[in-house]
Formats: sequence, C-alpha cells, structure tokens
Amino acid sequence: MSDTIEHASETASSLASLQASGTEATAAATPAEPAADTTSEAEPVAPATPVHLEQLPSLTLDEDQRQRLEKAKEYIRAVQKTLVDKLPRKVVPIIPAFNGALNPNPALTALPPGVDARTMSIISRIYVGSIHFELTEEHLRAVFSQFGYPRDISLQLDPVTGRHKGFCFIEFDVPEAAQMAQASMNGAELGGRALRCGRPNNFDQALIDNLPPAPKNRVYVSNVNTHVDEDMLQTIFEAFGKIQRCILVPNMTTRQHKTYGFIDFESEDVVPAAISAMNGFELGGNTLHVVRAMVAGTLIEGMSVLKGLAPLPVPPPSATATMPASIAHAALGQAMAAPSMDPLNSVLGEENISIKGSQRYVIMQKLAQSEEAARAAQDRAQHSGGKATTVVRIVNAVSAGEADDALREEFEEECRRFGTVKRIHIETDEDPAGAAYIFVQFDAISGAQQA
Repeated sequence: MSDTIEHASETASSLASLQASGTEATAAATPAEPAADTTSEAEPVAPATPVHLEQLPSLTLDEDQRQRLEKAKEYIRAVQKTLVDKLPRKVVPIIPAFNGALNPNPALTALPPGVDARTMSIISRIYVGSIHFELTEEHLRAVFSQFGYPRDISLQLDPVTGRHKGFCFIEFDVPEAAQMAQASMNGAELGGRALRCGRPNNFDQALIDNLPPAPKNRVYVSNVNTHVDEDMLQTIFEAFGKIQRCILVPNMTTRQHKTYGFIDFESEDVVPAAISAMNGFELGGNTLHVVRAMVAGTLIEGMSVLKGLAPLPVPPPSATATMPASIAHAALGQAMAAPSMDPLNSVLGEENISIKGSQRYVIMQKLAQSEEAARAAQDRAQHSGGKATTVVRIVNAVSAGEADDALREEFEEECRRFGTVKRIHIETDEDPAGAAYIFVQFDAISGAQQA
C-alpha cells in the first residue's frame, strides 16, 4: 500500500513538472496581454530636458576643416569690401556751423540778453486777414517777401470746402520785417480785397518796448535784388557816410542772400538822411525798404559763410505760381509785389549788375534835398524863436483836388511810423489844380523831428 502511494506521489510530481513546463512554453509563444492602464495611479512623468548644441559631441569639423572655413570667410569679406569700394559715392559738402537753424534771429550771432526764442518768434509774426480765396501761399510769399524772409506762412485749409479760411499767420526771420509788413499792408488791396494786418492774440507791445535798445547807427534794408551783393550795397549807402559793417543774410539752401540785411554806419547822425533818401529807392528793379533796426546784438559774418561751399546743381525749370486771371488786375495799394523785369532789365538774370553812375547821382540828389529840407526846418525853428514844434507841414504831396478823407487816413498811417499822431489838418486852394497843405501834429517833438 505504501509503495502504491509513493508511486502515485512521484507520478503527480512528474505531471506537475510537465504542466509547468507547458505553461511556460505557451506563454513564450503567445503574445503578452497589454498591461493595465495605471497612469492615474502612477506619478506624473517629468518632461525631457532639452539638449543644447554645445552639449552635442563635436563631430562636425576637425581642425583642418575649421581653418578652411575661416579662410573662406576672409575671402568673402575681401570680395564684399571690393564691391563696396567700387560703388559710386555721393559727396555731401560739409557746411560750416550756422546759427540760422538754431538762432531765432539769423542775422545775429546770438540773441541779446533777456530775449528768449519765444519772444523773438512772437514779435516776428503777423496776422493777415481778408485774403482772397483764389490766392495761395506762393502769392502771399511773393507779396510779403519784400519786407523780409517769410520763414513760415500758416494758411489753414477748410476740410469741407478744400479752400483756405481767408486768413493766415506769417512769421518772418526778423521783427523789423513784421513791423514793416503790418504797417504797409494793413488796408492794402490784394485781389480786390483790402487786407487786414495785425498782431496775433499772444502779442504784447511790452515785448517790443522791453527789448534792449538797438544800435542807433544800424539800419535794416529789405527787398534787395539777389544779384546785388554786399559790396554793391555798401557802395550805394557810403554816399551818406562811412560804414562799419554791411551784411546780407545768406540762404544756405539757395546759396544766395535772403534779400535783406543790416548796415552799421560809423556815425548815427547820418541814419535819418539814409533812411529818408533810400527808403523807396529803386535798385536793380526792386524798391528798397529801409528802417531803423529794432534788436540789439552782434551781426553775423554775412555772405562770407558761403565761401568754400560747392555750388548747388541747377534744378530743372518748373512752373511758378501765377496770379489768377480774375484778380490779376487788382492793385496792391502802397505795397507792391516784386515787379517782373522788362527785356532791358532781364540781363540781371544773366550777369551781375553793377552800380551805375546815374544811381549814385540820384542818391546824391536825394541827399541834397534832405539837407535842404533840414536847413529849411532849421530856418523855421530860428524864426519861431528857436523852439522845436510837434507840427509838421507837408507840401507838394498832392494837388488840392486829390485831398480827401482817404488821403488823411493814408498820411496818418504813414506818419505813425515816427510817433503817435494826434491830429491831421488839410488846407487846399480853391483851384483843384492848386496846392494842398497837410499839417500833422505829433504828441512828441521827437516824432515830428523824425518825420
């Protein structure tokens, strides 16, 4: 019995061994079942760390290859430099430092003490109203440039109609130009309309009254022909006395002067005679405007700053602004735009003009007349007991038939340049062709003497 049990036990063990061997073989032959998803239970996997190029093994270039690469780079640089050197280069002239871009008054090396840029800008601006709608900025520049250089003309347009609003603001280089333009163009007809010229709202007369006094021997000259240089202008004004300085303000864009300048005489005594004789004198087809200077300061070097600069290329001819036909017949009143030159004077555009002897003769005649008038005034003062008076009598200005209220207003406006006018009285002969006597009373003797 025991033998049988042992034999059965051995048989069972053998069968178990064979079954285990078969299970392993089946597991090896059959694909394994996919593992259960344990992601939710497992911890999150950290992202892979990026590998930088510096960490990669240097397997691309050896020492010989790196040397060849450097030689190739040097060759490319040499080729690029050769190509750049062969390109045409634009020569830009070196312009010397000029105060016109920074200094609000281009005629002075620096503003006088106590005067800032804002003050200079305000006293150099004027308001112009009642402008004809067919006039453009070019027309206004042509008319007002006779008093000085208009650096800015603000002619605002109406966005609805596309036309300007009938007024503008003009800023000149210097306050002398603004002062003359306001006095001369206020009431002048342009395009059939009487212009209204005044000062902007931010203007205060105290700004001018508080300016440092200008040298009494200095005069301002405007509307100078561009073909008249400083030497020619000095030759003309030397008829009244010796001159210390005579400068014309240069235009760095056109390499010409801006048609205005300043003259310093050695003696202030000759200034009244120079202004009286040369204000309104025609030189080179342009009518000069001469007044006393308003601002103190050291004058610039003038046109000499342009020496050494290459001449500008001649631009192609372009159409210039012309006055509309509908208003071409309108008069400009007392102030006239730059006149067109006739064939005789057209040579001014081809060669430099020179000061003729006849012009010097006319100047000397005017000077002689001024001296004669001064002697007559002195004689009148002696007959009146040697006392100066505030009344000025003007004769031979108009005939008796031309005396009217408009003439009274014109003389009042003209005499305001010399002082405050209290009264104007006009006496005429009964004959319309007879003489008219105009009496102007100033509030001060100095105004009468200047007039």
